[in-house]
Amino acid sequence: MRRGKSIIDRDCIGNRSEFNRIERDLVGNLTRFRELFRGRFTREELQRALENHNWNQDETIAFIFENDASTVRQLIHTREEACISEKGEGGGNYIQNIQSDLDLARNAKERRIPTQRRQFACVDCDNAWWQTVPARKMVSKCHRCHRKYKALPREDEWGWGEFSCPSCGNHFNGFAHMNRTQSSCYQCGTLVYPMSVRPPERRSGQRRSENTHSCTGCRGRGRGGGGGGRGGGGMCVHPQTPRARQVLVGSGLHVSSGSTVDSILSDDVSSVSGRSSRPPSEPSIPEDDEDGQNGH
Repeated sequence: MRRGKSIIDRDCIGNRSEFNRIERDLVGNLTRFRELFRGRFTREELQRALENHNWNQDETIAFIFENDASTVRQLIHTREEACISEKGEGGGNYIQNIQSDLDLARNAKERRIPTQRRQFACVDCDNAWWQTVPARKMVSKCHRCHRKYKALPREDEWGWGEFSCPSCGNHFNGFAHMNRTQSSCYQCGTLVYPMSVRPPERRSGQRRSENTHSCTGCRGRGRGGGGGGRGGGGMCVHPQTPRARQVLVGSGLHVSSGSTVDSILSDDVSSVSGRSSRPPSEPSIPEDDEDGQNGH
């Protein structure tokens, strides 16, 4: 993390390792706190506000949203910054814009950072995983090569699909690749594209469905048939279907801007990786059958 002056006084803490630990915790807390405001305040602005309220986040949030913008600006800005802010674009009204953002205010007061569960894929390592990431910065690191990647577009995700048959209205689930594979409705046989996909999950204790997976990726060959799981349309993504590579579509590389949002928040997220040491992996999930009518 790029930073100048330490956020705590080194002279107040004699033990260097204790100083480093305390500073690391404060930096992490400050980064998470800044994310509550979607990065619209600078680190220095929020540090001044927190210091003024003895690092009490509830009091700081209340101060920001319950006072007029000029009072907030007077506290968080130095004299030089105030001059720049007044002369800059919008005349420094960004504080008013933050205060009038009802969604941001509600999330900040509830200490909720908007997140999304997204899929990532590293082509070079043939590694695919799901991770919960901040909605503002959907980036995750491959734990094999340590490069950072952008989330796959929703239309490229693959995993456990949700289907709704346009012919008979049947809702069912099964392994699928968005916009690539279609699955047969277990009620009327119509081929249906998935509406969405999510990470495969262990379904312990649930009754096993009698419906057998059938998609255009394996159609006419049977699951696990030849050709690496490729049938008449797309690649079959069922974990028991052998295929040469696990990654079907690769994520774009993330060009770092120097922010530490993704790394600081990594302690708060979990991942599901395919062919990885981080459990559970897709092949390890015993999904012999699929859910039919109204199954989940």
